Amino acid sequence: MRLIVTRPDPDAAPLIAALEAAGIATLHQPVFAIRFRKAQLPDLSGCQALVVTSRNGVRALAASGGGSALHSLPLFAVGDSSAALAREAGFADVRSADGDVHDLAALIRKSLNPAAGWLLHAAGSRVARDLGGLLGEDGYAVRREILYRAEAVRRLSDGCRTALGEGKADGAVFYSPRSAITFASLVEEAGLSAACASMTAFCLSAAVADAFAGLCWRQVIVAPHPRQDALVDEIFAFRQQKD
Repeated sequence: MRLIVTRPDPDAAPLIAALEAAGIATLHQPVFAIRFRKAQLPDLSGCQALVVTSRNGVRALAASGGGSALHSLPLFAVGDSSAALAREAGFADVRSADGDVHDLAALIRKSLNPAAGWLLHAAGSRVARDLGGLLGEDGYAVRREILYRAEAVRRLSDGCRTALGEGKADGAVFYSPRSAITFASLVEEAGLSAACASMTAFCLSAAVADAFAGLCWRQVIVAPHPRQDALVDEIFAFRQQKD
C-alpha cells in the first residue's frame, strides 16, 4: 500500500513516520509551502485570550517576540495537537477544543465572558471557517492577525506525477478543504484526474471530503473525529480490509 501525503513540513513528518512504521509506503507531495510573516503583534492591552486554529498559528505566535505578556494569556487551541505544541512553546494556560472550529467556538463561549476583553486569533491568510463570525453573534470581539500564509505549489512533483500516471498510488491523505481543492486542481492541470478513480481519499473531516470537485475517487473515507490518530486508525482499518 502506498499513500500520497499532502500535508506540508514539518507537520507531515509524524504522519509519514506512523504510516511507514506500519509498513505503508508514502510519497510526500505537499500542496502548500508555509511562509511566516515578520509582523509585530498589536498592543495586547484588553486582550483576554489567544486563539489558534492550526499548529502554524502556534509557531507564528512563538516566533513573534511577544514575550511574557503573550505567554501569560490563556491560549485556546482547536485540537490536542495544536495544544501540545503550544505547551512545548512555553504557553502555560492551554485549553484544547479537541475538535473543529465549531467545537473551539463552543469552548470559548463556555469559558470566557465577551465583556472581559477581545480575543487574538493567530491565523493564516486564508481560513476554512470564520471563527470571528461565529463568536461575533454572541458579542465576542475577535481580532484576526495574519501571521503566515500557505502558498500553493505550482505543480505536482515528478515523482507524484509518475506514481499517478503509472497507477502506483493507492490513495492520498488530506487535512483541510483547501488542500483537497489544491490537489484536485494540480491533478487536473497535469491531466491525471483519471488516476483518482482507482484511489482512496482519506480525509480528516467531512468538510475536507466535501471540498473535492471534479475528482472521482474510488472511495472517500472520513475520520470519525478530526484528529490525526483517528485518521490513521481509518487508514490502518482500510489496509487490513484490503489485505
